[in-house]
Amino acid sequence: MSDKKIIKFNDFSSYLNRQSGNHVCPICGHDEWDLHTAENAAIKSEDGKNKKYIVPTLPGSPRIDPLDAPLNQLYQSPALNILIMTCNNCAYMNLFNYQKVKEKLEQHSEDKGNTESRNESTEG
Repeated sequence: MSDKKIIKFNDFSSYLNRQSGNHVCPICGHDEWDLHTAENAAIKSEDGKNKKYIVPTLPGSPRIDPLDAPLNQLYQSPALNILIMTCNNCAYMNLFNYQKVKEKLEQHSEDKGNTESRNESTEG
């Protein structure tokens, strides 16, 4: 998965399904969720061909004036891209770090490729 490749709905769903925890809402106890990825927020160009993807983001540094720095020293990142899992019942949201999920998906893809290569070499 290159830097330009986005995490699609199916990628995020597969990632979540590989996790050992359950997917029960800690607020209401329901287990049905909506997943929000950049693919869900894609905007088509006027010609209908090209898409611009919108990655959900938590804004970074709230500083407006450099003089207010001492008040905000712990929150300095420019932005954090996220993937969102929303409870269908109560709207509780779980947030996932986009870059970390992307790294895990790439690692899983590499591991899967290495396993398939080993299987082919032992069969042949």
